[in-house]
Amino acid sequence: MDQNTILEDLLTIARDNDDPAALDEATLASEHPDLLHGARQTFGSWSHALAAALIRQTRVSARPAIARSAPRPSAPRPPRILSPDHDRPALWITTDGHVLRTTLDTLRVTDQPEWLPLPEGPADTGPPLRLVPMRDDASLALFTDRGNGVRLDLRLVPDWAGDAPVRPLHYRFRDCQNDEHVQAAMLLGDIRDHQRLHFLTTGGQIKISDTPEYRGLDSAPLPSVILRDDFLLAAFAGPTRRVHVLVASSAGKAIHFDTTDIRSQGRKAGGVRAIALDDDATVVGAFPTQGVEEIALVTARGFAKRMSMDDFRPQGRAGGGLQTVRLDDDDEVVALTPIDPGGDILIHTRERRFMRLPAWDLPPASRAARGDQLAAPLDDDALIGAIGLPSGSA
Repeated sequence: MDQNTILEDLLTIARDNDDPAALDEATLASEHPDLLHGARQTFGSWSHALAAALIRQTRVSARPAIARSAPRPSAPRPPRILSPDHDRPALWITTDGHVLRTTLDTLRVTDQPEWLPLPEGPADTGPPLRLVPMRDDASLALFTDRGNGVRLDLRLVPDWAGDAPVRPLHYRFRDCQNDEHVQAAMLLGDIRDHQRLHFLTTGGQIKISDTPEYRGLDSAPLPSVILRDDFLLAAFAGPTRRVHVLVASSAGKAIHFDTTDIRSQGRKAGGVRAIALDDDATVVGAFPTQGVEEIALVTARGFAKRMSMDDFRPQGRAGGGLQTVRLDDDDEVVALTPIDPGGDILIHTRERRFMRLPAWDLPPASRAARGDQLAAPLDDDALIGAIGLPSGSA
């Protein structure tokens, strides 16, 4: 960690917590050990690091005030225009790793928060976990929770329907393990057209590999990430070698960092730390931030809000990250996803219900706010995911 990153992280902890004990040396040793170590190494002692942060804050406070634009809540609502992509093909990835085709226009938009049943799907699969918008390209690259990559013809993927023929992954790809599940999907063309692939795990690791190593994907599982007590969560192709990534945890933290300095590794490497996770927390979202202006956060109890991407300044990789939400003790973040303010947000549950709203209807809020409970789950249901979509029709 460099000196500026350490000081900014200290000031962020101070702004996000009313209790001075949050900056106690023992508390930092438990909750932010990397920051504490870096501060001692850089400033010689923890007291010197605190003094440097106080001096910086004093100088910043003494600067002339800068005129700021009006708060986002007063901004005009973007015009509601049906997107050309409203009927775009998409893939449902279920909790037990099945992949099925659908189209975005099967998921109706409502003017008010309302739970609707998903169109009927196969009864012998788990509920949909992720929705991946697609194009009509012929081939897919699928990546499993065990870190393997396979190629699949999109035309062989069954439609999301009650009578869809579904088979476990190890039946279709004989070298996959019996309990191996698909976790991520992308078009094979995205691999051909980009320079590096980014892999994120539930345990907070990131691995980057050059795309030429994956252009030969076929039906035999290709090891892509070596995992130890961890599972693959997300995979995406970087548009350039210089990519900023946001990684979010279930405990309400997120870190935004530049991947340029992460060297490419071979397929059998395990990667490096992206975020230092709190106890029992897992990564629930990871995406490149190029072109992203706003992001939506949804919790398991149905609290939701949208935030400006500007609220997440870049930090050094491997830290604890910034606060994303004020969580109750019995709640956790289930999704942090980029949205278009003129588009939609889809929220879906374990019991195959969904809610699709204009993204602008999510309340704008700061990182420290809890948001509004727009989407309280019904009965014993639970929210399991959310994604930003192009604007659709009611």
